[in-house]
Amino acid sequence: MIHKIFKTLLFSLMILSYADLIMSCAQVKKDMVSTNTANTDLITRLENDEKKVKKAYEDQWDVLAYNDIKKSSIHVENARTFLTRGAMQEKITEELRESELNYSKAQILSEMRATKVEGLLLARKQALDSGVRDISEESRKLYKLDNEFRDMSNDRIINVKAFSKLQNKYLELVAQTNKNINLIKARQRLEFAINHKAKRYAPKALNMTELDIKNAENMIETHLDNPQSYEPAVNKANLSAAMLAAIVDEQRKANYNLDEVSAQNIVQQKGLVTRLNADLNNKEIELYYTQSELLAYQDELIKTRQEVTQKNQDLILTKNEAEEKELEFAKAKNEKHFQMVLDNAQKQFSNTEADVY
Repeated sequence: MIHKIFKTLLFSLMILSYADLIMSCAQVKKDMVSTNTANTDLITRLENDEKKVKKAYEDQWDVLAYNDIKKSSIHVENARTFLTRGAMQEKITEELRESELNYSKAQILSEMRATKVEGLLLARKQALDSGVRDISEESRKLYKLDNEFRDMSNDRIINVKAFSKLQNKYLELVAQTNKNINLIKARQRLEFAINHKAKRYAPKALNMTELDIKNAENMIETHLDNPQSYEPAVNKANLSAAMLAAIVDEQRKANYNLDEVSAQNIVQQKGLVTRLNADLNNKEIELYYTQSELLAYQDELIKTRQEVTQKNQDLILTKNEAEEKELEFAKAKNEKHFQMVLDNAQKQFSNTEADVY
């Protein structure tokens, strides 16, 4: 009798253990789904914060509320790093919370200050649009002007003379940047000619090039907002510089035993001037295709990003499905194991006892 009671207790414990195992597996599955949902929410939140910070820089908050938007940007970068490394969700959430807090402060300050310095913002926007950051020397000048701008933004009352002076500096930077970008080839060819004895062997062509470059610079300064007005002067300067470089190159090949007029005739006989004029006439066509290619590239980039986002989402779903399959496999394995134990336990009883238990 005692033996039967012992076997009954043993069998009951086995049933309870199996039930606990099933409940544990269900809880694990629930926790995994909850974790994946939390990760997806974090990724969405991080991407939204990254977009907000990028837009803030485009709206020039970096001069209106530099410290706060910089801190916000740093916290967003930290959150991205932690997410990539698989850090605890609490760390990522904390970085995003700090980023959003600093972003809110930057937004309040920027909205308060923007109306006072609207003219400066417009001048600085022109400088940014001119490509000032692509030229190292002008980029350094921009950095100094931006520091002045930040100091001025902090002032409760802005000095009118200081405001006007800083605004003019930004506009001068725009003019200088446009000169460098539009006349970079002309200046390079002029430098080449001077370095190869143009002052001695091609003084007339050199003088013409210098005059055309100066004229183009003046036209750019006078018509900053109207590129079509200074484009002819820029084209003429580029053509003069190309002609000068070609003349000097012919003289250099002849070991400078060729006068300027003869060198110019050789250049003209080779049809170089015709090709140069054709190049300038095709400039607008080339610019059109370049812009078209840029737009196509941007569209392709957006499409690629969308595909990557979709693949990431598919990957998360696939991972979830794999985890579910793994849980189902473990459950089936446990059920099979339990059935084997049950069968073994039943063998210890008579047929009648086994049916009852």
